Amino acid sequence: MIPELQLADHSLPFHYNDRQSMHLTHRIDRQVGVIFLEGKISLEEEIPFKEYLNTLLQDPALKGIVINLEKVHYVSSAGLGLMVAAFKIAESFQKELVICNVGPVVRNLFHVAQLDRYLIFYSNEMEALMKLNGGIHD
Repeated sequence: MIPELQLADHSLPFHYNDRQSMHLTHRIDRQVGVIFLEGKISLEEEIPFKEYLNTLLQDPALKGIVINLEKVHYVSSAGLGLMVAAFKIAESFQKELVICNVGPVVRNLFHVAQLDRYLIFYSNEMEALMKLNGGIHD
């Protein structure tokens, strides 16, 4: 179980790392939550990640989420499914979710699984934020 997010105070990022293989932090850029993932994304991270995402998406001030995969070095098939689930969870809150900074090896996994047809990717965080924040970012 992850600690409750303090969404009213966006100045301090929330961290999740209980010696699992994935590390999560986030920050807020105007009306967009930016989730930084580090390490590997696999089945073990499903429940903590979904709880984290659900909690963040409950903030009515946010209109979207950027998932930054810059420091992700491995994604299992369950991890690919987790990214699809994240997209569907965001849709259920009527919010956009995009992915950025995907390295070539991980990007190839999304391509081989044909998930790049459904998920939205940006080459860097600034592009993703510009899209979701309507051309403005902090």
